[in-house]
Amino acid sequence: MLNHKKLITKAINDAGSLAELVRLINIKVDVINQSLPEYMKISHAYSSKVNNWLNRDIGVAPTHVLAFSQVVGCSCHDVRPDVFPVAANQSPYVLQA
Repeated sequence: MLNHKKLITKAINDAGSLAELVRLINIKVDVINQSLPEYMKISHAYSSKVNNWLNRDIGVAPTHVLAFSQVVGCSCHDVRPDVFPVAANQSPYVLQA
């Protein structure tokens, strides 16, 4: 599991800029919001939000984990293991050897 600061910094570098990462996240947010009722819609990310994710001790806001993980290409568990404690390919009912 990557440290959240390293993960966000890598995402910014891979996107080419903070502004481009924000744009990519917002495209995913728009797609996710299409399937949500109005009261559950996710707000768009802004550069200031992503800077807060980078500089806060917790990392990516839980409401944006799905969009961020889709942009970065990792699991929600990799982004926020405190919110998503089980990786997508693991079942909480399977004993790990």
